[in-house]
Amino acid sequence: MAVAGSSLATSEQEREMTRHQRGLVDTCFEEGQYESGISVLEQLRSSQFKPSESHIRQLLYIALYPPLLPPAADDERKERGKDTFDPSTPSKAAAKQVQKSPLIPSAKATEAALRLLTSFTLTNSPGALGRALPENVSVSDWLAKVRKNDEDTEEDSYIAREAMCIHEAKHVWAILKEGMIQRKVVAPITPKGKGKKRRRDYEHHFEDKLSDTEGAAPQVVVSENAWPVLDWLLAVLEKDELLEEKAGSLRYSSILLSQIPPPRSGAGARWEADAPLDIIFYCLEQTLPKRKAMGARLMTLLINLSSTIYFDLNLFVTSVYTRLSSTSSATSTDTFSTLFSALAPSPAISKFKLVLCKKYLNSLTTTMSSSVDGPQPAFRPRPQARAVHSSRQSSVPQHEGSMSSVKSTTSDSISVTSITSKYPLPPPSEILHLLQQPPGSSYPLTQSLRIKFELLLSYALVQNPPTEVGDQESEWRNMLLDGRVQKAVDSAFAGEGGRYKESLKMIMGTW
Repeated sequence: MAVAGSSLATSEQEREMTRHQRGLVDTCFEEGQYESGISVLEQLRSSQFKPSESHIRQLLYIALYPPLLPPAADDERKERGKDTFDPSTPSKAAAKQVQKSPLIPSAKATEAALRLLTSFTLTNSPGALGRALPENVSVSDWLAKVRKNDEDTEEDSYIAREAMCIHEAKHVWAILKEGMIQRKVVAPITPKGKGKKRRRDYEHHFEDKLSDTEGAAPQVVVSENAWPVLDWLLAVLEKDELLEEKAGSLRYSSILLSQIPPPRSGAGARWEADAPLDIIFYCLEQTLPKRKAMGARLMTLLINLSSTIYFDLNLFVTSVYTRLSSTSSATSTDTFSTLFSALAPSPAISKFKLVLCKKYLNSLTTTMSSSVDGPQPAFRPRPQARAVHSSRQSSVPQHEGSMSSVKSTTSDSISVTSITSKYPLPPPSEILHLLQQPPGSSYPLTQSLRIKFELLLSYALVQNPPTEVGDQESEWRNMLLDGRVQKAVDSAFAGEGGRYKESLKMIMGTW
């Protein structure tokens, strides 16, 4: 069954631009008059007409086109040993040639493309814009798509043909990588012989050609000139989930779901989010606050998606935990604190924090048990009634190969309850047990205290309003009233955890 998507319904209210309208833009782009073409497209921008997929791809290509580095910056990069490029011509000669190449996007064209992309998010639906993005499909489907593009492409202009690399990317995250789009020196050539398709051919060489030599610096997941495009992409995804929520569904982006690969079995929830997680953790490493915030925004989008049955919360948390625990103690503590501080409170965020903190503390219990007299059984809470998942398998979307099919079912046909993830909450007794266990040596004390603080706070937030399991809510309420929660807090946050204890004392009065 496909995933409901309100953005598709919105995009269906928008008509395609007429052939004449598209032709006005194409004529400018074919002659390398990108700023003029973008200006025309801006004048044609309307909530009643959606831009063509080809034009959005070309805008993205122009927006991602790397600027010309000045010779001084190029020399400095080489001296640092981080030059992954192998210029085929001297820098000055290449610069002169680029200036003579009208088909190369200028810096002003790049700025204009970014402005227009941002404007489209205000007037057009996410579905109308998202259809131009690559989709994360299986390897066989991706290869078939590339072969089909090679056979069927009718793009006549240089920029339209170059922008097909965006459509052929394995997923949208790939277009942000360093080296995905490289500066080129372009010169038109005369076609040899007659072909079935009349289109201009070009020869070009990379001004900055990626070197395959050993010792080259690894490519970063977000190139320096791709940050504005990442910001635009996040805005599209955020609007998509907002429209989904306004349509009466859960707050999640079906466009984002299409960027996560389907399970290899072809059935069940999606879970493999390595590519977006690479970007999230790279963002959190940045010094600029806006770039850090982009990482938190993308993490929030994924967490909201995990509140549905279409994206597996447990496996997603495992991926995040693996990354956090594989780094050094100091780095892990800083990243953990940065991530948790940047996430705005919401029911989905609270549940994610709860599951992640529980995994941290359970791993600590396992480590301590195995180091004293061999492996010992971990704490087992009393059995709890769990939600029945018999219909889950049939409710999870099967891989159907395109974003339009992922969004084909209307929101009216799928209730919110049927697509809500049925992750069972742990009983209060387990939370208090994890809270009072010794900190151990796996993580720094400061990180252990922060994890316990977030565990208890998140658990309290998901308990209010009351959960569906009445006896669990009663048990939690009784523990608050008889002082067991307060006793666990005093024990867990004694000594260096004093500031957490004081904060919890003030908050607990509202539970």
